[in-house]
Amino acid sequence: MRVVRFLLLAGSLALGACQTPYQAEGIGGGYEDIRLSDDLFEIRARGNGYSSAAHTRNIMLLRAADLALQNNFSHFAILDGSMRESTRFAGMSTGMATTNVQATVYGNTAYGTATTVYTPSSPQYVSNQHGAMMVKMLHSPSQGALDARMIYDQLNPKIGKR
Repeated sequence: MRVVRFLLLAGSLALGACQTPYQAEGIGGGYEDIRLSDDLFEIRARGNGYSSAAHTRNIMLLRAADLALQNNFSHFAILDGSMRESTRFAGMSTGMATTNVQATVYGNTAYGTATTVYTPSSPQYVSNQHGAMMVKMLHSPSQGALDARMIYDQLNPKIGKR
């Protein structure tokens, strides 16, 4: 029973580790940001095939909080944001043939049947989450602003820098 629990835990940790980490844009996804003025940033994020829309959105929120704190701002406001999903062909699954044989032997003679079931290959697709947001940095709280330290402290332990 302990082995089963260990395998379930190891499998769930491995699957969780497959999501896009908090990192600059790379082959496995990540964020990129453009500073448009002293207090205005455009932040984009792309998740890999294992990342949900919520995870990709959290990468953008963490990046906004990170940028605010790095640039001595205490809050930020999201002026505009969007999420979309793209799907691409990833390859073909492997076809498979399974044969079941039944035989009966009477003396020197065998009688039997064989049945083969073929499962053809099929196309496999991967979906990626994409997000973008325009963020205004603020030195003090205002209507609709988010506290950069609070967002950073909540999200960094979950998806943050490793």
